[in-house]
Amino acid sequence: MPNFIIFKKVTGEIARQVCCSDTLIAAQLYDDTEGYKEGVANGDIQYLALGSVVDRPVMPIVVTEQTLSGVPTGADMYVDCEWVATVDGSDIEFVPDAAGVYSLRFVLFPYQRCEVEIDAN
Repeated sequence: MPNFIIFKKVTGEIARQVCCSDTLIAAQLYDDTEGYKEGVANGDIQYLALGSVVDRPVMPIVVTEQTLSGVPTGADMYVDCEWVATVDGSDIEFVPDAAGVYSLRFVLFPYQRCEVEIDAN
């Protein structure tokens, strides 16, 4: 049976991977915002651009102690899995209320998700 990539038509974001017969692939789409292409891809690091599977760019984030720079405008920022803000593109000075090691995650398609740890001790 062939493998299919199901993707969002507008963005090319890969929604999921399915394995089914050609006659059943249309039934795998949730709605008309999704399309499909035969093949295999990893949605964490790839997406579809102009009909081809391409690598998603890496966020150009630089961490210097508790300062983060290069976070793209519009990225959602999560601290320990909790959403805290949508980033405006300026440097982020991470100053938590309590000492500890924090996991920061940034999400903005088509970039790959980025996770960094900050030791605020």
